[in-house]
Formats: sequence, structure tokens, C-alpha cells
Amino acid sequence: MSRPLPRWMWFSFTAMLLVAASAIAQDKDQGKKNSKKTDRKSPAPVAGDAQLAPGVIVKAEAIRKDGSSVEKRSSPRRRITVNTAAVWRDWVRDQAGSGASDSPREQAKRGANSVATKGEPQSEDSLVVIDIGPETKIRTRFRASTDETGKGTKTPAEALAANEDPAAEKRKDNSAKRETKESEITRFEADDLRPGLYVEIDYEQKDARNLASTVTVIRPVGGPDDATAESAKNEGKGKAKDKGKGKAKGKDKDKG
Repeated sequence: MSRPLPRWMWFSFTAMLLVAASAIAQDKDQGKKNSKKTDRKSPAPVAGDAQLAPGVIVKAEAIRKDGSSVEKRSSPRRRITVNTAAVWRDWVRDQAGSGASDSPREQAKRGANSVATKGEPQSEDSLVVIDIGPETKIRTRFRASTDETGKGTKTPAEALAANEDPAAEKRKDNSAKRETKESEITRFEADDLRPGLYVEIDYEQKDARNLASTVTVIRPVGGPDDATAESAKNEGKGKAKDKGKGKAKGKDKDKG
């Protein structure tokens, strides 16, 4: 014959059931909270370190403050796409005849038709999309065609002098070597940034976007074959000089 359980055992069993039910309810509430946090589409944190993007502009568009596209080119905010796979030595080969006083449209058109702009692959790894705002500085710099790493100078003459002699970049008086007056040099603005231009952009990531602090448009000075042409020219002068000396010696011999 079975005996009824003591009253104290019933109380203990009931308390255990209440504790277990409370724990299960807490786990469910915590799971709901975690799922809500996971469902939120918050932007992933990005690094704020300054970065550099050298290459050729392949796309340029005006944007609004919120980042949406706008038709007007005169917008102070622009978004440009740079192909970093297009390197200076390849791009500069097709820039022969480019002048410091050429209009931005002419210079961009020449660059857009270059082999480096059209032939270099464009992928997610090589393309960098950067926003330009009202506070972005736009600079124009000149670099010798054979100089792949220089920061560039304010005038073409300084670029040539710096390429020949690094100390020449620090000289204050370059007026005797200037081929183009500074007043005639085309200086770029934000609206002038077009596909085909070679640029070096300092930027940082902010609010899940790349924001430019400085955009430097780099213009080439001198053709890529200038060094070879100059060497051949000097060699020709040397041969002519030696030939002249040979004739002079022959005349002296005849006189004797």
C-alpha cells in the first residue's frame, strides 16, 4: 500500500518547477534581445587611418550631401572612382604633346584615350570610390615623365629641375628656366575632375565612406623618350666633333 508524499516534499518539488520555469523564460527573453540586435543593419566599424590612392580617374559624378547622385556638375560634392591598377609609367606614354596651359577637358580627353586608362583591368581590388566635399583641397602638380614617385611641383620648370638635381627643388629663383608663365598654367578645381586624369588622393574612411582630404592632379612634363633623345643628340655632337678634329689633322698633315 503506497503512502502519500509528505507535505514538505510537495513544497520542494513545486519550488523546483518554479525555478526551472523562470530560468527558461529568462533564456527566451535574452534570445529575443540578441536576435533584435543581430537584425539591426548598423554600418560595420571602419578604420580612420589616412590612405593614399594613386591612379587614373575612370568615373566622376556629382552627388548631394546624402551621397545620392545629382545631374548638376557644379555641385560642390563629387564622387570619383580611381583605378589604382593604372600606373604612372604606362599612363604617361600617351601624354606626348600635353601642355601646362591646356584646358582640363583637353587634358582629361588625352588621358582617357591612353592605353593605361583603357587597357588596365578594373576590379573590386583595384577600384577605389572616393567622395569629395567642400573642404577637400584640390591641387595641381607637375612631375617629370620619368619620375614615378615624386610628389610633384607647382611649375613645369621646377619639375624638370628637380628631376635633374634633387637639390634644385629647393631653389627659390627658377624664373630663367620657366617655359610657361604661372598665370597661364591650368589649375584644377573640383568640377574639372574628369575620367582620364592621373591623380593621387589622400583620404580616410568615415561613416562607411571614403572621404578625400586632398586631391592632387599630376601633370606630366617632358616626353618619356626625352632622356633617350637627349643622349642620342649628345652622341651625335660628339661624333661630329671628332670628325672635325680628324679633318683638321688631315689638313695639318698635308701642309707638312
